[in-house]
Amino acid sequence: MKNKDFKVITDSDGIFKFELKKGDVLRLSHPGFLHKELKVGKLKSTERIFRVTLSEQFIKETKTINRPYDVTDKKSFLGAASTVYTDKLSSMMGTTILPALEGRLPGLNVTQYRGARAHQTTANFKGDIIGNIPLFGTGFYSDNTEFNVGSRGIGPVVVIDGIQRELYSIDPDAIESVSIQKDALSSMFLGMRSSRGALVITTKEPINQGFQLSFTGRFGVQSALKTPNPLSSHQYAYLLNEALQNDGKDPFYTYDDFNKFRTQSNPYTHPDVNWFDEILNKSAITQSYNLNVTGGNKFAQYFVNVGYVGEKGLFSNPSSSDAHDTNLSFSRYMISSKVNINITDDFTAKVTLLGRVEDGNQPGVSYGNLINSIYTTPNNAYPIKNPNGTWGGNVSFDNNLISQAINSGYITDSARDMVGGINLKYSFDKLVQGLSARMVGNISIQNRSYIQRSKRSPIYAIVLIKTVKRYILSMDQAIRSLIASTR
Repeated sequence: MKNKDFKVITDSDGIFKFELKKGDVLRLSHPGFLHKELKVGKLKSTERIFRVTLSEQFIKETKTINRPYDVTDKKSFLGAASTVYTDKLSSMMGTTILPALEGRLPGLNVTQYRGARAHQTTANFKGDIIGNIPLFGTGFYSDNTEFNVGSRGIGPVVVIDGIQRELYSIDPDAIESVSIQKDALSSMFLGMRSSRGALVITTKEPINQGFQLSFTGRFGVQSALKTPNPLSSHQYAYLLNEALQNDGKDPFYTYDDFNKFRTQSNPYTHPDVNWFDEILNKSAITQSYNLNVTGGNKFAQYFVNVGYVGEKGLFSNPSSSDAHDTNLSFSRYMISSKVNINITDDFTAKVTLLGRVEDGNQPGVSYGNLINSIYTTPNNAYPIKNPNGTWGGNVSFDNNLISQAINSGYITDSARDMVGGINLKYSFDKLVQGLSARMVGNISIQNRSYIQRSKRSPIYAIVLIKTVKRYILSMDQAIRSLIASTR
């Protein structure tokens, strides 16, 4: 009861006995759920039935917390840490786990600065007197190329199962928890890098008895939050003339031009093309599938996760005559496993393996250049195609946008990763309580490739020669015709 020392525990059916009176406030709580308060109204009998639904806690309360290199009791942990668990990570679809962390971990700032992943072709090591040393946390190599991740104004050190790896493109169903440890005490074992804090990612542990199998499938539709509504051709012409006249200059477009833009009586010489509608689809699909298998006994336990993620972009698909897909796309196949072996009562071994295959695709001009061109091309710049089927364009806009989207070749990039780790622990509890020795080993094999095959289609501008009274699709032909007419 609130503000009183009276407490009671319900039985398995939720029944409890309590002396109540009108106006008392019951405070109901359960591990893993948010507490709820219930005010007692007028009592009509000695027995009352309360139907109460408790909401699950956003952040679970566990007895232990994962530190960068070990697990400690939460009661003895003196640092500052915030944690989210797999049920929150898997509630959002994405190619990395970072979208699921936005706004959910106090002290961790995640902001998106790019709409799609960048090509990963830069080597992630530097030469030293002892050989090649991996680079972490500075540009490449991190598989995160879309988000800024910071804690206390600087990027945290990412630790996955006790090994420093900046891997964010991981199946969320294979992760048990993600914890941001913000103070120097929590990350003191990182040495000179302890001021950065630690983002500790812990993968799922196998169960120690029985067998469990689970399958999860997700399918979604994604769309742009908002796209600009560009001016129509006649609106653009009107406002441009007004701006020129305000500067004391002659208008660029005549009344006849304005009328043709408005009525679309000649779409080849006076086009009105909404490039956003022509190049971008309204929506695109994203999907993910995951299979988990776990089991074991007192001697050995295992956990295996197999997952697939596929995501399409919003660019219009090429026509059936094109040999290659030029839409923005991403796919990932991933398998991870963890095996725990109790060699003796004092000696244990833990082996982890992770394999990942990632493939990306985009138009040959790169998606960034194409998006920028859409924003800077007015509706009346040129027609998509000319009457004879050639790509439209002119001197000011010499690269047709639709041609760039579906006819400029393609860029593909791929990543192949194989990561393995072993953790050996020997306990000396028989000699000194709490004393143990641990050996941790890690091997990583990574491959990055990038193929760009691009082309640029010629464009042709329609030039109206009044003396000949026909459209000419070549500047050379226009000059020849003009010379012939003057003779």
